[in-house]
Amino acid sequence: MNDKKWELEDFIEQNRRRVYYQMARLQIDDKEGDYFQEGLVAMWRAYENYNPDKGPLTTYVNDIHEFSNP
Repeated sequence: MNDKKWELEDFIEQNRRRVYYQMARLQIDDKEGDYFQEGLVAMWRAYENYNPDKGPLTTYVNDIHEFSNP
């Protein structure tokens, strides 16, 4: 498996805490789990568009919320 092609389950497991952190930071109450799912989709899209030549993936993903919340 190359660096960019993770399995979806691995991606979710590795980024679960990051999504919950961003939700807490934005004070999002997510009893139904919809926002968590949306957060994972947004992170997956960021991952798919990520260019390793421009910096670490974690930095890119941590800042992506600024682009999705105008």
